[in-house]
Amino acid sequence: MSVETYLISLRWGQNFPPFKKMKQTLSLFLLFFTALFASAYDVEVDGLYYNLDTKTNTATLTAKSTSYSTNAEAFIGDIIVPETITVNDVVYTVTAVDSRTFASCDKLTSIVFPATITNIGTYLFNNCKGLTKCQLPDGIDIIPTCTFNNCVKLTEIVLPTTLTEISNTAFYGCSALKELVLPSGLRTISDNAFNGSGLKSITFSDSLRTIGMKAFYNCTSITEVVFPDSLSEISEQAFYGCTALKRIQLGKGIRKLYAQAFNSCSVLTEVYILAPRLVSANTNSFSYSNKPRIHVDNNYIEKYAISMAWGDCPEILPLKCTEPYVYCENGNLQFYSDTNLSHCDNVESVSYTIHSLDDGSGLCPVTDQQLTASYLVEVVSSAPELQPSDKVSVTISWANCAGALYKEDELPTGTCPTADKTAVTFRAQGGILLVEGVPDGTPLRLYTPEGRLVATATSVSGTAFFHHIPRQTALIVNFGNESVKIWSE
Repeated sequence: MSVETYLISLRWGQNFPPFKKMKQTLSLFLLFFTALFASAYDVEVDGLYYNLDTKTNTATLTAKSTSYSTNAEAFIGDIIVPETITVNDVVYTVTAVDSRTFASCDKLTSIVFPATITNIGTYLFNNCKGLTKCQLPDGIDIIPTCTFNNCVKLTEIVLPTTLTEISNTAFYGCSALKELVLPSGLRTISDNAFNGSGLKSITFSDSLRTIGMKAFYNCTSITEVVFPDSLSEISEQAFYGCTALKRIQLGKGIRKLYAQAFNSCSVLTEVYILAPRLVSANTNSFSYSNKPRIHVDNNYIEKYAISMAWGDCPEILPLKCTEPYVYCENGNLQFYSDTNLSHCDNVESVSYTIHSLDDGSGLCPVTDQQLTASYLVEVVSSAPELQPSDKVSVTISWANCAGALYKEDELPTGTCPTADKTAVTFRAQGGILLVEGVPDGTPLRLYTPEGRLVATATSVSGTAFFHHIPRQTALIVNFGNESVKIWSE
């Protein structure tokens, strides 16, 4: 047989021996393939399609057809998936949803899943451009790849409290999604998870460990982000192109920002870094032309200033107001803070808040004398654009003060002490007691409220020190004929 004749026979389907066997094989394959399409599901119940596991009596929700157009006509409007279905008098629990079950179902508008479902497949709602609402039950721990990819009308999503991971491109292009509450156990937000979404605000869980590459790329509505202390790294281009982002706060655990993490964030001006360390960053983690002001741990300002990644920021400011120093002057309570306020118009922008006053009255167990008038003053300093200082507790007392004690929250002024009385200041903090205002050479003794002698000291230049004092307890300081009760922080 010539080659031409053989080719003609193939074209017209003549039963030449070599072709006959091929034709039979092809026919069997087509029959099998047709059967496969025809049996995409085991059973239909109330317009939904399932595959059954007769060994476990469980059902998996699945697509009607592998043809997107056919499947799209099967799932329309609002759908509520039942917990169980009954087939031939056997009850099956619905526990899972197959991958791509609702993919490209443009007429699907909302769906509610039962609490029995613990597993959903990838691309589940991929390109469902009419989907507006979805409720995922507790028990699901992972939102798989492309679950809601390009669901451009999705505005409301209830996430499982059991969720630990949001996978790649899970919410890619969800431009109508404005708000999202992330569950407390979420640990991983993978690459491109919210790329191009419409999120305006997002609250991260305290357990978050990973934010992947381009996770929030081109999220042009986000204005502020507060990262949890649990997060140590922010990946490449994670927030690239977030053109409305003005302020971020990096938690205490942050250690590294990768390349272009916040590049092209054109209005980002304030970055607060709570970490007690120099955070590693790429030189282009932020835009070269739009470096933000940074607020850093007070002890690391110089290290940030000489860092290649941070040194060219327009301002490097202290994160907190420094703790105020409390003293008496002419009978009045005074405060001072050496906070750097170069960004403010005047240094008087520092303010001080008294949180409590305790008169410290009582009897001294050592001398059985009435304690002098004294005040446990708890004060915090604050200033614009800085976090408040830590609370400082200082005892202020006046020897031989006969004046009335002040009421709580009332600021002591010149009423007491009088001009001929001596103001004595006690600063007990961090295991050290500093006593100021006593005459030189005055012996001082420190007692517990029960009368046990703790330490002794002598004033030099009006000042006496006690080291390694008990903490978080009341103590009695005796000097000359006077005794004062203080609180040791």
